[in-house]
Amino acid sequence: MSRKAIRFCGVSCVVITCALVTAPHGAHAQVQQAQVGAIAGIEEVVVTARKREENLEIVPVAVTVMNQETLRERNVIEPYDLQFSTPSLQVRSGSNANTPQYFIRGQGATFGTAPGVLPYFAESPLSVADNFAIYDLENVQVLKGPQGTLFGRSTTGGAILMTPHKPSDTWESYVDVKYGDYDMHEIEAALNVPIVPDKLELRLSGDTVRRQGYTENLVNGQYLDGRHRDSFRIGMTIKPFEGFENYAMYQLIDTNETGSSAPMIEFNPLLPLFNTTPSGTGYQTIALICGRLNPGNAAGTASCVSTRVNILNALVGNLAAEANRIQTGGSGAVRFSQSLDPRQEISKTEEIHDIATYDLGSRIPVLGDITIKNIFSTTRTLQNLRQVNFCDSAFLDCENTTGGQTIINGAQVINPSLAGDHWLDHYTEEVQVAGTGTGFNWILGWFDQRDNTPPQSGVVFPTFGNVFSPSLTNIVYATAPTVYAYSLYTNYFGQATIDLGELAAPLKNVSFTGGYAVSHLNSTTVSTTPVYTASGTVMNGALNAPVVLDQGGKSYNFSLDYKVNPDLLTYITTRKGFKQGGNNAIVLSTIPGVAYTYNPEYDKDLEIGAKYTYHFGNVAGRSNLAMYYDWYTSIQRQQVLTNPNPPFNPQVQINNIGAAQT
Repeated sequence: MSRKAIRFCGVSCVVITCALVTAPHGAHAQVQQAQVGAIAGIEEVVVTARKREENLEIVPVAVTVMNQETLRERNVIEPYDLQFSTPSLQVRSGSNANTPQYFIRGQGATFGTAPGVLPYFAESPLSVADNFAIYDLENVQVLKGPQGTLFGRSTTGGAILMTPHKPSDTWESYVDVKYGDYDMHEIEAALNVPIVPDKLELRLSGDTVRRQGYTENLVNGQYLDGRHRDSFRIGMTIKPFEGFENYAMYQLIDTNETGSSAPMIEFNPLLPLFNTTPSGTGYQTIALICGRLNPGNAAGTASCVSTRVNILNALVGNLAAEANRIQTGGSGAVRFSQSLDPRQEISKTEEIHDIATYDLGSRIPVLGDITIKNIFSTTRTLQNLRQVNFCDSAFLDCENTTGGQTIINGAQVINPSLAGDHWLDHYTEEVQVAGTGTGFNWILGWFDQRDNTPPQSGVVFPTFGNVFSPSLTNIVYATAPTVYAYSLYTNYFGQATIDLGELAAPLKNVSFTGGYAVSHLNSTTVSTTPVYTASGTVMNGALNAPVVLDQGGKSYNFSLDYKVNPDLLTYITTRKGFKQGGNNAIVLSTIPGVAYTYNPEYDKDLEIGAKYTYHFGNVAGRSNLAMYYDWYTSIQRQQVLTNPNPPFNPQVQINNIGAAQT
């Protein structure tokens, strides 16, 4: 899809060009090549990878940076676009297009686990399900490798820092207009108003994007993969007295789309359950179920078997035909899908962010200039609707419902009053105390994240048209619906950097950084047994015993860097981070080997890097090289368990069953 952009400037336009681009990378090396300009020098790039403003070229961390102008030039308008400008970063769709998942160096939210790479907006971690819109940002910084000694939550792959444009003391405005194929059009705009310069400043910004879908459902004519999103921000900075600043921002994100398509590429016709010959596993399983449903009734059993075998054979035939259509239809075949599944995804969320900073100055000389910062965020969901159809599809069209106001086959399975949540149901709080002196700096902090999750409908699994279930018509729940879920994640962290040259002259230009963090996760989940009714499924069954998760983890970061000369920095670092454990869904029947919780996954790495600024006549540029090695332990992977009882459905769970080195 081609796109073109037209930029209109209002009162004034501020364009900052960052002389930094990225180049391809290998499996164990990343090279970031600076943009070459016909000037003797290149602009300094300032990053906050270590929770303070520093020149990128003196930070012993592999970082990719893009400012607002670079994001605009590369047409980065959604999280999925970041991967095309960042070595080793991949962005994939989660349960739907509105839930991007980030992967760095192979680390990410595999198999539905916690994120291995966490995005931050306004210094607060974003929820995995956030439908984030990229616009009016000062910059995006991608940090690679385990994190946890500086950024709220520990991760194994890295962090993505998205910094919104804060209000400034000058009048500024801009409008960006983009258009492209499939009637794609986007308008982005911002206005900065210094109400009282350097005392009270306001910034308004917004983004709206539309695009027709490009995947047609051949059954119902619906077009999928369209875009219909609106976002709005208002930020205000207050500086009532010297040394104190408070930045507050409100954001609204509104989405109304048909969702993403999922064409079936192929299927396994040799699956034992597809074998409906009299000695086949599928036939024998159906015969067992029908016999138990019709005890002492041979005619009823035979009729039941015949009906279910015919449904299963028809399903296999339809799957084979659809796989053949995709495989023989050429490159355009995947732009069409076949399903009786009309999709609708509507969400509306609000966020509040607040950052208060107080510069105390040198009140305790031995600790340097001290700054206290408090970072707060909270979100709430105003609307969350996903509409899908099950059990009447000619194909294996099964999905996991993820809560909100879910409608299945026209039946509402959760009361709409429970579709949203409230302010402070989800919030983060972080307190930092930092100091900077001659030859050293340090930071101590505490992070707290609390989540009260509204009821969720559980996993609906129509096992092969329900032929292996007691009922052919009722919606079959493979896991119990959740009525209550609470979690608390805390992290205590500290890190310091010392210029060793201040301690011993032979160590001039050598710096040491050490950081350590202790994290703890506590969660409680209560589920219920679903009760089937004529109009759908309601959550008024008996409550199951609570599942309690109580676990901790530790992170560290130690590095040495040597400034060989003003243009060359070399460094070596080792880090440890972890990806938190979690709960598995509560199964509704006893299955041997079920584990209701799983433990954290750990990653230790060793990274050696160099950052070089070069000059050849009138040409200048930057090259950053990073080579790394990782050790993974307690890797979280999926297990498939066989249910020996009706409905004989397989149960998928997460467990710690692997280790690896890369």
